[in-house]
Amino acid sequence: SPAAEDAADGGLHWDARHCFNAEGVYCYCGEGRSLGEVALQCCGCRQWFHARCVSAKCVSSMVPMQRNYTFVCRVCTGSVPGTVAGFERFDLLENNWRSIVECAILNLSLDEQGVLRLEGGGARTPRFSIKEEIVPWIRSHFKTLGNGREISKLLEARQQTVEKLVFAQANAEVFEHAERHSVSVRHPEKKSLAPMLTRAMQHALAKPKQEADSQNNSTPDDGSVVGGKRPLVGAAATASEKKKGKRSSGGDKKHGKPQRAPEAPMLPPQLVPENCRMVPVVRCSEMAQVIQDAGIVQLSVTHKAASLRVVKPTGDTNGAYMIASGFKGYRTVCATHAVGHGTWYYEVRIHTESDDADGHARLGWATELATPDAPAGYDEHSYAYRSRAGTAFHQSRGQRFGAQGFGRGDVVGCLIHLPQASTLPRQRPRLTLKSGQYLIIDPEQKRISNDGSFLAFFKNGQLQGVPFTEIGAEWFYPAISLFGDISVTANFGPNFEHPPSELPEGLSCFQPMSAAADDPVAQAHANPAPKEEGEECIEAAVADGEDAAAAEEEEGSAAMEVDGASSAGPSSLAPSAGP
Repeated sequence: SPAAEDAADGGLHWDARHCFNAEGVYCYCGEGRSLGEVALQCCGCRQWFHARCVSAKCVSSMVPMQRNYTFVCRVCTGSVPGTVAGFERFDLLENNWRSIVECAILNLSLDEQGVLRLEGGGARTPRFSIKEEIVPWIRSHFKTLGNGREISKLLEARQQTVEKLVFAQANAEVFEHAERHSVSVRHPEKKSLAPMLTRAMQHALAKPKQEADSQNNSTPDDGSVVGGKRPLVGAAATASEKKKGKRSSGGDKKHGKPQRAPEAPMLPPQLVPENCRMVPVVRCSEMAQVIQDAGIVQLSVTHKAASLRVVKPTGDTNGAYMIASGFKGYRTVCATHAVGHGTWYYEVRIHTESDDADGHARLGWATELATPDAPAGYDEHSYAYRSRAGTAFHQSRGQRFGAQGFGRGDVVGCLIHLPQASTLPRQRPRLTLKSGQYLIIDPEQKRISNDGSFLAFFKNGQLQGVPFTEIGAEWFYPAISLFGDISVTANFGPNFEHPPSELPEGLSCFQPMSAAADDPVAQAHANPAPKEEGEECIEAAVADGEDAAAAEEEEGSAAMEVDGASSAGPSSLAPSAGP
């Protein structure tokens, strides 16, 4: 349970969220409370008050855990600017769709005793259907919960408002879903249930705290009373906002707002090579502030289409982004690392709501010139293996490949073999203009094929074939394209769920894609060279379980080998002694 702390109001011991105290004393009446009943938190003393004990009439139409209000109790009125001593102050604020949907899911998760039902080891609430459960619940409680919003957004023909909100990348850490129509709230026991803060209240809290920090004084972090001043409410808050005037979109350092990140320097036009070609850089800016660990190969939060959503596995708050979900038409997300030399492998598990769900996927490889707003295999800069009918795509031309496609529950492996090192830079120079960033394509850098290169794909460890050979001598990113109601989980190694039981002819070793991040210098310039001819590989252990377990313990190496000569079934993989 959260560690209790002494509170200023009567020495009560509150939890970390200041939601419940150990003594069970709340309100004017001193009785207990639960999450299942409506309660208001005073922005002065931060004590909770039952709706039945509050004089404001509109409180009767509120729902539990609703946050779009400001409230000052009778004890604190007079000491808080904008209030009259002895009279409660209650203001209903304009709500936002994120808070509305979050409140709906939390209320749907309550049991008869007013306790949250949790799943996934407490990492999330139960999942609920957007159309059948969440939206109907919001419509039936829209009077105060939807203050400032349009109920017409919840009509059958306009429910995309809620769907877009849930699947927006900016809310990836708030909402979790396995399929398009099934949604839950992440880490509900860590959610703040305190009332919303207006902009003026945020300023009132931030300024004294900054002043105290500058004087090296201890500053309370409870978010209510800071530096001896209480937040403004009601008319005083409105007057304060008008007095401060409009702020620039870049933020205000004086009031503790984040500053706009410095823009990339403008490259003078005279430095651009003559007759060069400029290709627009399409990137998602919703999570541009997220810093991904360069030492982990994962799905990129920026090198993707805006309509795709990438999240961390449920309950893994410190892990990597490995799950991607589709929403509309075909869009692409790439990995954070590229490879330009050697043999590399990764796999993807497919998740759909049902076997006949309206969702499809293309898995493969793409260069930085491939646009995320199109599927892999759309142009000459990407190659893909499609779930429907098992079709291989390149330059929008499909060819039958494999006995059948893949779908729900399947694990698809993608292998690339690049025997010759790429002569092109991993990242091309860029030009920053007012209209955006552009890749500078030098006309003298001709696109050539990589002799002996090929792509191979696997389904549940079984080789489906080699649809593409003599691919370009470039740097390739793992690429995942999704269409409609579908989600996938990427696995870049080194431990694979369905490692290949056999490799294409002439190939004995490969490296897991995770090894591309082992050496930052190699990743920035050239990947580790493949194993030299004649170099010995550690034999794969396939005779019995003990040998296989011993092979799994040697995970320090990147390359892997398949012992295809064994007759004991699908061959297991062992690390290679080479790079």
